[in-house]
Amino acid sequence: MVTTRTTLEIDSELLTIRNLYQTVPERSAFGDDNHAAIRAQIQVLQRRFTEDEVQDRYEEEGDYVLAAAMTAQSWLNLFEDSLSSDWKCLVPARKRANKRRTAAKPVEVEQRAFDAHMTEAGRIHARGLGLILD
Repeated sequence: MVTTRTTLEIDSELLTIRNLYQTVPERSAFGDDNHAAIRAQIQVLQRRFTEDEVQDRYEEEGDYVLAAAMTAQSWLNLFEDSLSSDWKCLVPARKRANKRRTAAKPVEVEQRAFDAHMTEAGRIHARGLGLILD
């Protein structure tokens, strides 16, 4: 019996890989086409290709793209931990730092709103207990 990823896991990984596609350099240091490799992985995940289908579809694309597609197929069958982690290390440091800064802002705003709410809720509770006199 072959076990595979859930639809939720696949959709989550697809979203992550699509986002990384925008930030990963188009070519590797060796001139390999990172974007073609990511596109191949996206297709494999979307269409749930078998190993034979991957071989047939990508053997003409070159070793780099074929290997990426085979990795995606292996991930589908629980033989790989993560696809996106292989690409995250290729994102330039400047883009990672910018992403962290922009991603932190909504969390900070939410935290301040939560703190303000809890402070007000605490005051109301203290008033109800008679601990605060207006």
